[in-house]
Amino acid sequence: MRLKTFWMPRLQFETSKHVLLFSDPRGGSTWLAEVLCRATQKPMIFEPLHLKNVSKVKEIGFGWRQYIPEDANWPEAKNYFQNLFSGKIMNWWLAQMSPRNALVNSDSAVIKFCRGSMLLPYLVKNFKFDLLPVYMVRHPFGVVASQLKHGSWSHTDEKFSLPQTHYNEVFKIHQEYLESLTSKAELLTAYWCITNSVVLKHPENNRKWITIYYEHLVTSPEKVLEEIFQRWNIETDLKNLDIEKRSKTALSESKIEPEIQISSWRNFFSELEIDKMQAVLKYFEIFKYSRDIYPKL
Repeated sequence: MRLKTFWMPRLQFETSKHVLLFSDPRGGSTWLAEVLCRATQKPMIFEPLHLKNVSKVKEIGFGWRQYIPEDANWPEAKNYFQNLFSGKIMNWWLAQMSPRNALVNSDSAVIKFCRGSMLLPYLVKNFKFDLLPVYMVRHPFGVVASQLKHGSWSHTDEKFSLPQTHYNEVFKIHQEYLESLTSKAELLTAYWCITNSVVLKHPENNRKWITIYYEHLVTSPEKVLEEIFQRWNIETDLKNLDIEKRSKTALSESKIEPEIQISSWRNFFSELEIDKMQAVLKYFEIFKYSRDIYPKL
């Protein structure tokens, strides 16, 4: 529920101590963020790139899937992130997952981005983080199925419209192809390809950040979490993290078998729809994913 008024004392965050988490919308990031909050004893800052609920992002000209080249000179954007990371930007939306006193008494937070993957190389180049950011990838067909089930993407047009934002070349170079797509499923798959290609095809992928896969996290959570903490040099007891707990944004409160959870998209789409989505992956040269429910490593 949106609060009509919001007030919080000035926060004292240290940029280098934040934990940054990146994923797609409906990519499983809320559950992982909650686990990381418990592990690091940090509060959560929720979705700081939401255009409707964080006015400053819209004011400086961000789009829903904003891209910034690593060497870009966009002072307003850099200033936004400086203010965000220092605690100068806060509202009801950003604070909704954490008690007020947890934010006030902490020097940093777990900052969850589900629309920021294309910003990851830019952010690690322009800001220093003691703990490597975490980038989680979910099967594009699983992401799209969950987006369409969730309903928030029901407004998505079936025809592509070029975003009128800074650095829209990542879309513009594919404009003709994007305009040829005829369904929401194809277009959402294409958006997945564009936003994730920036990171997956980066030469520093899984070096300057930790890349994990949703399917592995669901089926072997202890193993994936141990890998994250090992790379952070943090000792933690997974038994104390309640990793079986469902996230606040899960579509179902009941526990779902891992194999069923990661393969449910197969029952959501027809074979024809899957063929068309597979063709989108081929166009963007995404070979890590196919009809198989697991990524090819």
